[in-house]
Amino acid sequence: MLTTKEKPMDRADDPDLAEKMKAEAEGIFLWAFEGLQRLVANNFKLRRVTVSRKTGKRSSVTTTISLISWSRRDTSD
Repeated sequence: MLTTKEKPMDRADDPDLAEKMKAEAEGIFLWAFEGLQRLVANNFKLRRVTVSRKTGKRSSVTTTISLISWSRRDTSD
């Protein structure tokens, strides 16, 4: 599950964001592919790193991703 923060009232959305992302599509793909390679190399375990606001110390939690296999339903008669 992904969560997001509430949109700040003073934030202005970028109407050109889609075009900017299209211009960076190759870099975005490579970034995602590198992340996938790290995930596969780590047996699909994610680390969530948090930093304490009080102490500045880092801690991490490792989570294993469960991948769901989807099979295509045969729709031919």
